[in-house]
Order: sequence, then structure tokens, then C-alpha cells
Amino acid sequence: MERLTKKFTDGGFYCEEVEDVGVKGVNSPTYVGKVVDKLGKYEDLEEQGLLLRLPCNVGSILYIVYNEKIYQVKVTNKVYLLQGNLHLLCVNDYFSDLISCYDIGKTSFYTREEAENMLKQINGQS
Repeated sequence: MERLTKKFTDGGFYCEEVEDVGVKGVNSPTYVGKVVDKLGKYEDLEEQGLLLRLPCNVGSILYIVYNEKIYQVKVTNKVYLLQGNLHLLCVNDYFSDLISCYDIGKTSFYTREEAENMLKQINGQS
């Protein structure tokens, strides 16, 4: 993705596209400066490969197919990197489990219908 900000030699950020900012509220130079600075930091993290993009939001519900059953779990705010794979900690009232982001669409799903379809395939039904 194209950078929207550039760096000053002192490490601060600027944006050439920002023109004629007002004096009050969200258009004030101080506020716009903070927004540009924060965006610049995010862009640096993205370029360094340090910005994680999760396949779903914290609090999302996933459906796991395991032992011929479907379990509904909630994604927590815990993320783990295990053996080079990103894992989400998912919980329900009975257990917690680490779900590999690469398994979404294979053994864990965004909808119950997708999970049920996979379970049918596993059981040899159409």
C-alpha cells in the first residue's frame, strides 16, 4: 500500500496532501499533526512487518469442527506466534483452545453453516 506520510529528518511525520487546516476542533493544526504522526507510526510498523492483521475481530464467534461435533468459541484478545504460525486464543464456557489462523476455512469457520457443511463432508454426506 502506498505511504500517505513522509518522515522529517528528526523522525517526525508530515503529509503533503494536508492543506488549509482550520483553527478549531478536528481541523486544527495540532489535531491534524497528531493524526499524521500516528498514521506515520502505523505505516512504519507495516513496512517493518510488525503490524498484524487478524482474520477476524476480537470478540468474533468461530465454529470449530472437532471429533464430529461443532463447538462455538469466542476470539479473545490474546494472539500467539507458535512455530511461525499466528494463533488466536478462543474460549467458551467449557474450554479454551488455540486456533491457527491458517485453519480458518478448514477446521474452524466464521458461520455455523460452513462448519455443518464441513462436518457433512467429513461424514461422507453431500
